[in-house]
Amino acid sequence: MANYYLISSLPMLEFDTVPIISSKEFMEQATTWYDEDTNFILETLSLVPTCESTNSVIKKWNEWETFLRNKLTLKRSSDLSVDAEEFLREDKDFFSEVEKGIQEVASLSSPRDKEMALDKLRWQVLEDLDAGFTFEFEKLCVYKLKLLILEKWQNRSNEIGKEEFDKIVKNVYGTQES
Repeated sequence: MANYYLISSLPMLEFDTVPIISSKEFMEQATTWYDEDTNFILETLSLVPTCESTNSVIKKWNEWETFLRNKLTLKRSSDLSVDAEEFLREDKDFFSEVEKGIQEVASLSSPRDKEMALDKLRWQVLEDLDAGFTFEFEKLCVYKLKLLILEKWQNRSNEIGKEEFDKIVKNVYGTQES
């Protein structure tokens, strides 16, 4: 019953929009409905595949994201003519859409556009994972991952990017007096 009330009260999420709920607010709501162990699973859920899980959505997400990261690593290492073997993780499944997605990403010129395209690919996978669930805990897992993607983009702007770039250049090259 907890899933029904919580899930039905959550605002809809759309890619490339500002969510009206934060992942922190989402977790505050979830903690009132679930026990400590379930909340821990939801709290530690991340865009980075970090843990083994028996939960079908988390397991599939981790496998897919690992596969994507491995393929990106291989693509980048090939472009740089370096060996990537030490950076690869075990692939536990094959995902055909990743190859096509990486080809599309590689054709983009801007790093921002590339990252946006990767997140669109991630979003679509989450949409596919979400399709089989209505009021189950797995739907909350997908919701949290989508929130994390949206929040990732909230604090990004050209101005902030330029400031950060200038800081890096200053740290690397120092200041030059004219």
